[in-house]
Amino acid sequence: MAEGRITFRIEGMTCQACAARLEKVLNKKDFVHEATVNFASEEAQIRFDAEIADAAILAEAVAKAGFTALPPQKGQPENGEDAAAGAGSLKSHWRLWLLLVLALPFVVGMLGMLAGSHALMPPLWYQLAAASAVQLWLALPFYRSAWASVRGGLANMDVLVSVGTAAIYLYSLG
Repeated sequence: MAEGRITFRIEGMTCQACAARLEKVLNKKDFVHEATVNFASEEAQIRFDAEIADAAILAEAVAKAGFTALPPQKGQPENGEDAAAGAGSLKSHWRLWLLLVLALPFVVGMLGMLAGSHALMPPLWYQLAAASAVQLWLALPFYRSAWASVRGGLANMDVLVSVGTAAIYLYSLG
């Protein structure tokens, strides 16, 4: 039996529970001898039966668990700088700016409340539109991660965030 070893960079993990879930899923596979997943480095190291599986089969198993397996980067910094660079990606930036634009009228309105005036609060139609945009569009990464987690049989922080924000949003509509 030929043993293979591979290291994947894992995208989509948002907490330690995600890493534990992925490790559990991989270790249940018959062709995996040992899998260790590190949330801090966003890597999975896998020892497997090379006669049965290859990198594509392992990447598919990672995808079924709700994550993306990528080949390791060459010359990867060892002090976690790559994780900080990933957090500052373009996608994260446009989401942040959109959230700030949607929240600014609420901040201005709340500052007016300090002076005892409610006149600066945005109209109800804007409040509904902004809350709906955040809940139904910008929160999609939370919902996707939560769904993958629930499908995998474990709950992570995204499940708590999704259930809590959905309950608050639906309650506010009533």
